Amino acid sequence: ISSNVVATNTYYNTRGIDVINSKSVILFSNQINESVQYYWSMSAGISITGGDSRNILIRNNSITNSSVGNYMDYGIYMDGGDSVFVKSNTVDGSDITSPGTGITMNNILTTLEVDSNNVLNYKTEGIHSSPPLGSNWKIRNNRISSVVEKGLYLDRTGGEYTGNRIFGVNGLGIVVNGENALVSNNYIQAEGLGISKGIVLQESGKGSKIVYNSVNI
Repeated sequence: ISSNVVATNTYYNTRGIDVINSKSVILFSNQINESVQYYWSMSAGISITGGDSRNILIRNNSITNSSVGNYMDYGIYMDGGDSVFVKSNTVDGSDITSPGTGITMNNILTTLEVDSNNVLNYKTEGIHSSPPLGSNWKIRNNRISSVVEKGLYLDRTGGEYTGNRIFGVNGLGIVVNGENALVSNNYIQAEGLGISKGIVLQESGKGSKIVYNSVNI
């Protein structure tokens, strides 16, 4: 699926591109603008779901979320499957007053790589990572900017988070709320008088290693 222009504006659970239980899919160089109008609904520019989704490449896409109000927007949303690669995409929330997360990952069984993406203008989180036990997730070299609450949020178990650059976060740069994660060589610039923190290790973050990061507040 490549070089398409997708514009969606519906009332409920909008998806720009929706991949469900599919194998060997390439999403390349698409331009997606999505929004939703129904109160408390959810929308996603690209959605990957289903336990049978395998060998998915998401590369060089441009995604803009443009919902206004209390609608939960996701740039790229993943829940289930295996061998998913997310590389060199631009994901823009466009409105930091509306709830939304740039890239959300859940339940990818073993292999997930999120690499060299540009995530900007989200209220809730830049990237939310929730790896299952025994997985091999690598989130590296992403640029996250202009996020209000959390730049990078980690929970559950494991994952490597290296070389990410986080700028202009008004709240928390990186939140570690999962076991046995490796958080290394990241750069965090957090801002916000009296509320900003570079890296937060929460109670569930036992066994995680946080080394060689640079924090500027």
